[in-house]
Amino acid sequence: MSLEKDLKSFNKLKSGHKTKIYLILFLFCLVGIVFGIIIVNVKPWSNVVSLPPNPMVEKLPAVSLKYPKTVLNVGETIKIDVVLENVSPDALDLVLKYNPEVFSVSNLVKGLYPIYPVLRADEKKGQIFISATYDPNSFKNKLAPPLAVASFNLFAKKTGPREALTFDSTKASIAQKGVQITTAQNGVTFNVMPLKVSTKR
Repeated sequence: MSLEKDLKSFNKLKSGHKTKIYLILFLFCLVGIVFGIIIVNVKPWSNVVSLPPNPMVEKLPAVSLKYPKTVLNVGETIKIDVVLENVSPDALDLVLKYNPEVFSVSNLVKGLYPIYPVLRADEKKGQIFISATYDPNSFKNKLAPPLAVASFNLFAKKTGPREALTFDSTKASIAQKGVQITTAQNGVTFNVMPLKVSTKR
């Protein structure tokens, strides 16, 4: 009943009053639409402060060993590569140490350097000596890392639970134009297992 009374009261209004009411309703609707558009277009993350991207982690120079596996059987031979990473010095001296009772070394092969003053193994002391160099003023083909310095075969002749092949940091020298370069020296530890005997007949 109240709705019918309201409609009758509205109809009794003069046309000028009705126009004002329609205009007020129109403006109210228009304001609501504009306000809704603004809310939709405002991104919730617009006030979030953008952080700069994380800086690139600098890769440090390193001399490492590349090998196919770390568990060997007695009588097995694997190839070891000596590799320089993130550095290409014009002169280097490296000494590797191993247990000569467990391992023997053979087939030392030069890498990419043009000159190798020393490349030999001392089987009695269990040491590998590598010296390589080039003249930076005359060598045109600059060496780019990762750089293969040398390679050799490692033969497992006896069992050993944790047998290390490591660099002797006290005798290492890696230089670029006479300036020593600090490098990480990454060795490896092998487990040498007894030779598996087949029971099949």
